[in-house]
Amino acid sequence: MSDAKLNGYAKLNGTEAKTPFLIGVAGGTASGKSTVCKRIMEKLGQVDMDQKQRQVVCISQDSFYRELTPAEIAKAEKGQFNFDHPDAFNESLIYDTLTDILAGKMVQIPTYDYRNHSLRKDEILTIYPADVVLFKVSWFSTFRK
Repeated sequence: MSDAKLNGYAKLNGTEAKTPFLIGVAGGTASGKSTVCKRIMEKLGQVDMDQKQRQVVCISQDSFYRELTPAEIAKAEKGQFNFDHPDAFNESLIYDTLTDILAGKMVQIPTYDYRNHSLRKDEILTIYPADVVLFKVSWFSTFRK
């Protein structure tokens, strides 16, 4: 992600803008990541604020599950698919999205439908440039770098 920033600044249309501060909130399933992020957002007065005005935004690795094959969907319906495994995620989409966020770009992220085990392309979360980005993550090897 270092290619998206230079000394803490991102290039935007020939001008420099401060790179957002990216905080990874990591942990396993049901470990409290969402609770921690919610409390941070509440304490900073960001919850009831219009999304375009927020200085702190929160995104979840869950929005980046890859499309499952029919065989994987069958396993998921039986509770036999490991959604916590790194292979369950679209790492290149995560990387590209985080790179765009660090460059100060607006991004659109699909919402994951847990019932149907697929991305809801009709329900998109728009993330506007913010000062701080909370990223709820269980595992993302590139993020550690």
